[in-house]
Amino acid sequence: MDSATPGTRPGHLIWLTLWLGLGYAALGGGALALAGPPGYASPLYPPAGLALAAALTYGPAAMPGAWLGAFLVNAGLGLVRGQSGLALVTLPALIALGAAAQAGLGAYLMRRVVGPQVVLNAPRDIALGGLLGGPLACTVSTTVATLALGVTGAVPWAQAGANWLVWWSCDTLGALIATPLALTLIGHP
Repeated sequence: MDSATPGTRPGHLIWLTLWLGLGYAALGGGALALAGPPGYASPLYPPAGLALAAALTYGPAAMPGAWLGAFLVNAGLGLVRGQSGLALVTLPALIALGAAAQAGLGAYLMRRVVGPQVVLNAPRDIALGGLLGGPLACTVSTTVATLALGVTGAVPWAQAGANWLVWWSCDTLGALIATPLALTLIGHP
């Protein structure tokens, strides 16, 4: 069991989930303070990079923490907006699924194309890693969130395209800027 990926042992998984979830929520809350109307997307969203770095470091074990963090951010936003009941749980849960899937897909693509140990120390690896973990993977959370916001009526369908573009750009910038910083702080691979 000692040879397991860090964070995959049961006790470590709980701590990883809690710390990643709380770190994601803290960064996300700060980022949303910069959001313009309707307030669901910020100009820069560093939690996308934190989640990607955790997925690169800990693999699928990081997904529950990414989900928890995204859920907390969006449930908090729902509370501020006066939502209650099922609406306060459903929309944040759907958005959180997209955020966790985005981090997982980004890590998968980067490992598949750049290599199993994503070090990002060569120009080719930096360019491919940035493209795959940033603009490409960030379409997942953006699309899931935009659909969820539209279906629930939180954002009018007429604003869906603009919301999608803002959400995608803020997640992409967050992934491109925060992932290398988070990987440096985590100290992996």
